[in-house]
Formats: sequence, C-alpha cells, structure tokens
Amino acid sequence: MKRLVLVLAALLLAACSPPAGRPAGVNEAVAAVPAIEGRLDVDRQTLATLASVASGATLALIDPATGAAVATSLSDAAGVFSLSFGSFVPTVNAVYILEAFKGLNSGAVGSGGARVRTFIRFNGTAWQAITAAGVSISTGTTALCAIQGYRQASLAPSSLIGRIDGGGSYSEVAGASAAEYATVSNLVAGLLAADHDPMAQIAYDASTSLFYQKRVGNLAPGDGGDPALHHEFVLTKGGVASTFVWIPLFRAYQLIVPANCGAEHAAKPVGYWVANQPSAGTRDVDWAEERFGGFYAGKYEASRADATPGNPATGAGATAGSSGTLKVAQYCVPWTNIDWDAAAQACLAYDSHAHLLGDEEWTALAVWATIGGVTVYGNNAQTNPAASYVKPADIDDPDVTFLDDPTLTWSANGVDRALTGSGTASAWTGVTNLTSHTGKNIGAFDLNGNVWEWTETVGLAQTTGNYVVADVILGITAPTGNYISALSTDPRLRRLGLPGATAGSPAALLGGDKFVANASINAKNVRGGAWGDGQLGGLWQTHLDQVRSGSNGTIGFRPALRY
Repeated sequence: MKRLVLVLAALLLAACSPPAGRPAGVNEAVAAVPAIEGRLDVDRQTLATLASVASGATLALIDPATGAAVATSLSDAAGVFSLSFGSFVPTVNAVYILEAFKGLNSGAVGSGGARVRTFIRFNGTAWQAITAAGVSISTGTTALCAIQGYRQASLAPSSLIGRIDGGGSYSEVAGASAAEYATVSNLVAGLLAADHDPMAQIAYDASTSLFYQKRVGNLAPGDGGDPALHHEFVLTKGGVASTFVWIPLFRAYQLIVPANCGAEHAAKPVGYWVANQPSAGTRDVDWAEERFGGFYAGKYEASRADATPGNPATGAGATAGSSGTLKVAQYCVPWTNIDWDAAAQACLAYDSHAHLLGDEEWTALAVWATIGGVTVYGNNAQTNPAASYVKPADIDDPDVTFLDDPTLTWSANGVDRALTGSGTASAWTGVTNLTSHTGKNIGAFDLNGNVWEWTETVGLAQTTGNYVVADVILGITAPTGNYISALSTDPRLRRLGLPGATAGSPAALLGGDKFVANASINAKNVRGGAWGDGQLGGLWQTHLDQVRSGSNGTIGFRPALRY
C-alpha cells in the first residue's frame, strides 16, 4: 500500500480515555508531558525517487487556534526525532496538528516540499491521534486533515481521533464519508508520488461536493510561454499593465560541509549554492538538494498605479503618483514611504494570486544568479559626498548607470534613488543586462541597491533575537550583525537565504553582503540594500532591523504571483 507513515515510540501508543471527572479542554498542571518521540518511516513505493525523505524532516506541533508552532524538531539521518515542549503545556484534550515537512528532490514539476499531518491530543496521560493503534502520520490521516479543513463547521477534529484502526481501516464519521476518505487518500498518495504538497494541492468544490487535485506549478491563464524558461507575463488590471517574470522550477545544491563535497568546493563558504550535485559527500549531511521556482516575480520594484514613467533616455517627466494600488512597470518612481502591512495589503488587494514577495522567492532569485555565475549590479554607489558620480551607478563599475528619480533630491548631483529597471552600460549589447538576476533583459531588476524591499516571510523576535518564520518564533538565534560569512544550512532556514554566521571581513563569494539585526524590536525583513549601501548591497544583504510600522524613502517592495 502506498503510504508515508510517521511512527512514534511505543511509550506514546496507548490511546487512553480522559481521567474520570476531568473536563475536556482544561489546561491543568500536568506532572509530566511526555515528549513525542518517533521515527519517520517511508514506503519507497510512494516516493521511489526520494531516497532520503526521512532524513532531516521538520516536525512541528501546531496550535490550530493561532496557527503557531508550539514545538519544532528535526529527524536525524535515520528519521528518528524527539519533539519536546520546554515551557509549553498542552491543554488537556485540546486537539493539535502534528505535521511533518520534507523538501522534495526528485525533480518532478511541483512545489518544493510536502507536508503530511495528523490530529493529536494529550489526554493528561498519553498522546492520542487519528490512528487508534498508535500515533502515526499516513496518507489516510493527511486525507482526513485535508477534508476537515474544508468541513470545519460540520467536522470537528476531535471526532476524527481513533477513526483509523490498526489495520488501516477507516470508521466513517459524519462529515467525512468512507468514499471521500478513499478518494482523498488516493489524491494524497498520488501527489506525494509526484513530489507535490498534498496540503496545498487538494481542493474542494462545494457546488458538487467533490475533492480534486489543483494544477501544480501553474502558468497564469493566457500565458503561452514555456514553463521551463524565464519569460515575461503582462497582467492588466483596471487598464494598467504590470510586467512579471516567470521563474521556472529549478534545482540547486547547498554545501553543508564544503570540505567534504569535492576539491572544487572545499574553499567555498558554508551554505553556498552550486548548480550540480557535489562529486563527494553525503546527501543531507555534507550537502542538500532543494528546488525553487514555479512563481512570477515582479520584473521591477512596485510603483503606484498612476506613476508616470520617465523618458527612457533621460528619466525626465517621471512622477510618483498618488494611487493606492500598485503596478509593476519600467522607468517609474518606486513606491516608497510604505510600511510592511501596507505593502503586504497592496499586493493582496492587487490580485487574488498576488502576495508580497516571500523570502523563499527572493532566495530563488539569489540562488539562480549564484549558480549561473551572474554578478548582479545595482544602483548602490551614492556616497557622502558623491562627488565622483554624476548619476546613479554601481560602485564596482561606474559604467553601469541608472536614470535618476527626478522626484527625489537626496544629493546635490542627483546620485540617489533611480527609476525602476533603468540600469544599463555601454559595454552591454543584445540581451545582456547585468542589473537583473538572470543577467539578461528577461529577469527581475534592481535586487541590488536602489531601494530596500520588504519581504513577506521572515522576522526577528524582540529580546531573544530568534528568527521568526511566518510569525512562528523558531529556537534559532540569528548571528551577530556583521559581514555574512555563511548561509544557514538548517532545513528550516536554508530556503529563506538567511545568514548562518557572520565575520569581521566580507566574503567575496557572498557578495561582501552584510547582515544587520535589531533585537530591541519585533523586526521585519528588508533585503537587497539601497542606493547608498555601496559594496554591502546585494542579493544576500539582509536587514532585520525595521519595525513593521516603519517607512521612509529608501524602502519599497515587490509583488509576486502564484497560480
């Protein structure tokens, strides 16, 4: 039978009834809450191309009331894990989500990872789950969690506890028929076999009461481009055209222990990304494989919808506009003086498929440039005074220049913010443009310098200085602010392109980029640098030092689309 099963230690397998007289849902002082200990066990019939799905999976106990992970852990190379709780005490008989996540690496078209789930509760003595004969995660438990997600009003998670017996048979409950259980279980198995995330790709049509599989890694309706290649897609809203770039699915390899990955990688920084599987070393120990892409990035930094483009030769005539809606267009004034919430809301209001560019998506652009050997130039050369420059330029190559934003006078000679996508150089011909992440005219522009860009996913927790991912505080402390000397190889962070270590001198292969952290606030992330950051600006430049309500003329944003 095709399945993905998370088997927990025998200590926790007893499915006990609540003690007499103890009301459900009361958070009593429990003498000892046992850790959830177990092993991730995979049937290779399901994920035949995923040789090590059990190794390095991320386990999380999620409180559905808040969506926050109250405990996280990682499985080891054998799939064994221990999930303990620190100061957290589970509410007796409250239902939680136990989720296992693993990045996928078979190369099939689809998302970059898969989540499988069960519902779990602590009865005051032991943990119980959907599976009556033991706490496990399977295609069946994942199917019931997916069904419950669409039937919340008529299907309580608690009603599913114990519904799958030791032989794998499902005991039907109102709100989740046996036929639906079979259908959705097959969908889960098929999605896993194709390296897709079942929790993201199962959908429900209320008009027909049918569950079905979403299309995965989709191009937008009307986009006739090749899904395997970068290409432009123009989306018109309210008569205003915006240009996005399709980022195709691709794989890359992160060096965890470079010295063990072959002589060609021995001198590279920890966490560095390469295009090909290393010639030596062990997967998930010395190196890791990840897949990125399958989305549209704004080709340029966002502008207001009524911003007037400047003259393509001089920049003259550009206006910032005043509209509360966005567009993505060339030769425009970037939309700045906008806080994180307003930037996120502008993206969500733009289109149902839009969102603020996430840190995983920013990292996809950075990794693409890195594995392709592209040095991305940018508007970063303004100094004080900026006497050696007469227009916005790149500090490493003054031949790379940009059109000055005529609405801003930051320095006497106009060396400051530039119009979007206006970088060029006399030495470039044809399709070459090294101010995009591809080094070509079809790519995402201005990722190095010009204005900082808010990103969606990452923050920094006040006081502790721990990384925050999707509003969940992880037990991972950010390094001290300084030059980035390594990228994080933790499976929870590697796809987000976050610093793993810093040093007092710049690392050339990481662009000489710098990390800034401010644990005195609940910080949100800005990336890439601004026009005055010089050689510090770049694709890995990360500043977790902005309060979400902050705004100024150096911070903008960029939308992304997923279909």
